[in-house]
Amino acid sequence: MAKQYDIVIIGAGPAGLAAGLYGGRAKMNTLIIEKEKDGGQIVITSEIENYPGSIEEESGVTLIERMAKQADKFGCDKVYDTVEEVDFTGDLKVVKCRKETYEAKAVIIAAGASPRKIGCPGEAEFTGKGVSYCATCDAAFFEDFEVYVVGGGDAAVEEAMYLTKFARKVHQVVRRDVLRAAASIQEKAFANPKLDFMWNSSIVEITGDGLVNHMVVKNNKTGELTEINANEEDGMFGIFVFIGFDPATKLFEGKVDMEKGYIKTDDQMRTNVPGVYAAGDCRVKELRQVVTAAADGAIAAWQAARYIDDLNAPKAEPVQEVKKEKKEMLEVDKNTFEEEVLKADGYVLVDYFGDGCVPCAALMPHVHEIADKYGDQMKFCSLNTTKARRLAIGQKVLGLPTITIYKDGAKVEELVKEDATAEAVLAMVEKYVTKK
Repeated sequence: MAKQYDIVIIGAGPAGLAAGLYGGRAKMNTLIIEKEKDGGQIVITSEIENYPGSIEEESGVTLIERMAKQADKFGCDKVYDTVEEVDFTGDLKVVKCRKETYEAKAVIIAAGASPRKIGCPGEAEFTGKGVSYCATCDAAFFEDFEVYVVGGGDAAVEEAMYLTKFARKVHQVVRRDVLRAAASIQEKAFANPKLDFMWNSSIVEITGDGLVNHMVVKNNKTGELTEINANEEDGMFGIFVFIGFDPATKLFEGKVDMEKGYIKTDDQMRTNVPGVYAAGDCRVKELRQVVTAAADGAIAAWQAARYIDDLNAPKAEPVQEVKKEKKEMLEVDKNTFEEEVLKADGYVLVDYFGDGCVPCAALMPHVHEIADKYGDQMKFCSLNTTKARRLAIGQKVLGLPTITIYKDGAKVEELVKEDATAEAVLAMVEKYVTKK
């Protein structure tokens, strides 16, 4: 018999571990399934400087260890197994692994993606020791050194230009005699004095003494081999590889919508299948970093928890739906705020929220429930501060979520950030609905 969970997360990289943490904190019975080891790509990074709050000498391994402990602390289960098949067609999603089968009300796919490799001798050995697949992560380590960038597409050329901010000189290793990058990108690249191009070239061997200091480059037209050694003073150089990614999504083909192998989601991590979410490097996105993966995982878990709460909620009668519509919260903006809030008769509650604010998204359904209960005794409004930033600042709202009650154009009470819990909002509203 299949084991049942509220949420099953596939993958224990930063996205999967963040989803596990948020799932556990939401009191959801949560399971993470990992094929090999926790962390995904990040565990091969020897030093991390661009993750907020990273401590001194932070590595991929130490960061993931702390993430895993935190998810475990909040009751998230974890198994090491290989997912072989999924079925997302029913209300209960089925995840069949080699050792066990699991059922869940919601599934979060956090399977990750791997940078495509050159495939030459020495590449694996020197990954994290001079060979890198992430300029944003590792560029600062090569300040005033020489760097070689492999690839000729948009990403490769843009990353090469980014690396010129750090490296003394950047050499673009291109296997053909032209770039594949967009014309506008090429124009900027050719105008950059710190960037030059090695046409018709491929790296066929990488060696070094602890760090990369030697490689062999083949001319793809003539077959000629050229040995490149590090500057004697430097003792090393960098090789950055940008020849594409291989998302670990083959298993999900035909199960969810995809684009070039990546899973398509909206900004709330929802796929086209209700109850199925994707987070991290396996989804369509611009920036693939540990910090964006963690954010994806948090959002996906919050959305999954809300989806499950809706599933578990008793179905409303048609008559109740009509009543609820009559008490709908009014979304105000900079053009309607004065009339609907400041000039309104009686008490008015305003829910200040923002795009991408996870606590706001978690609180809002509870505010809607309170509005449904007391909407005939108090006016309930919401304001998107992302679209009305100046208005929010003018109302001295600088933290989200913020719940404010107004009367005659003045604030009478306010709950901000951690104080704005569902229970606190309800208690505040009940103080004023009994007043004239």
